Amino acid sequence: MNGIEKLTHIRALNQTLGLPNQENKACIFNGGFFDIPTLVDDPIVMPPYPFQHPLSAYPQAEQSVLIHQYGVLLGIANRPKTVSVGALDPRPSDLFVTLDTREVNRAGCWTLVQRTVFLFNPLPFYTTDFVAASHLVAKPGEVRPPADTDFRRLPDLGPPNAN
Repeated sequence: MNGIEKLTHIRALNQTLGLPNQENKACIFNGGFFDIPTLVDDPIVMPPYPFQHPLSAYPQAEQSVLIHQYGVLLGIANRPKTVSVGALDPRPSDLFVTLDTREVNRAGCWTLVQRTVFLFNPLPFYTTDFVAASHLVAKPGEVRPPADTDFRRLPDLGPPNAN
């Protein structure tokens, strides 16, 4: 399957999931969908919401605080593989948190994975946005790769909103 076919499938999947539109320079939601089989353990720990669903019923300023609280819980729940958690100021349809982790893939190499956790449904769910492998083989018992590890992300599939 070539990049255009993959992008077509990913766009269709994202539309069926009701995901928000993305800017052309954004990392596409589910962009790493076809790379998930390379991971040893794709699931991440999803902590319960620190709010009553729906999040969109809260005032915007409070939504921002609750999203940041969820991001902290998400990062803690996925230690030691958590690298960073990003929470944007919410817009009406963009209630999500990004999670970057470092994991060992099926080949035994350290891999950087970015996922987006969406908070607009009764239960949180996530997409796998990219998987960037390194050539560094994980040592037995090692929980983090060296800080200077070079992760190589495959070329992007294309802009998320391109026609």
